[in-house]
Amino acid sequence: MPDNPNFAKFARAIAETEDASFNPNAHSKKGAMGIMQIEPDVAKEFGAADPYNPYQNINAGVGYLAQLFKKYNGNYTLAAAAYNAGPGAVDEYHGNYQLAAAAYNAGTGNVAKYHGIPPFHQTENYVKKVDALMADLENGDGSNVINDYYNYS
Repeated sequence: MPDNPNFAKFARAIAETEDASFNPNAHSKKGAMGIMQIEPDVAKEFGAADPYNPYQNINAGVGYLAQLFKKYNGNYTLAAAAYNAGPGAVDEYHGNYQLAAAAYNAGTGNVAKYHGIPPFHQTENYVKKVDALMADLENGDGSNVINDYYNYS
């Protein structure tokens, strides 16, 4: 885990932002699994033999998040966007996390078509949710979006 006092809070906030809502059996239409909504390749890379096992899922998700946090030099915003949209989308949009998040949610074709964040309710809400999370983490300790994980189990 990165030597950063807020990284654990950041990882918790990412878990909260994902659609699984802390359901270890969650499975997205795109194939993301478990609490951290990890993709099969992330599960394999980080040793989650059972990606629905909460311990393995969280370890793999946090490992991947740490990798992204390092790739983007400790930038929470870009790491969050890359976790959700993929590092390719972040790189393609030159570090614009809002466009990367929108591309993940609505597709790169729609971002190009609308020359920015597509006017889709779900996409706009997703980008707002990421914005609020990032503002809270960057302007304080994250206490508005981060609670002790064990309070939810």
